[in-house]
Amino acid sequence: ETNAKVNMHVKGNDKRTQKLMALVNEDDFQERLRMAVDDPLGQEAR
Repeated sequence: ETNAKVNMHVKGNDKRTQKLMALVNEDDFQERLRMAVDDPLGQEAR
């Protein structure tokens, strides 16, 4: 069983942080994450 929600605090606001935050807030992030876990060598894992 996993947590349904994660809270993250980040110091700084550079472009990499903004890109990460945009990625994890996308509507399909959970599904893409599940696919990456199921197939670590697949496209979604990249």
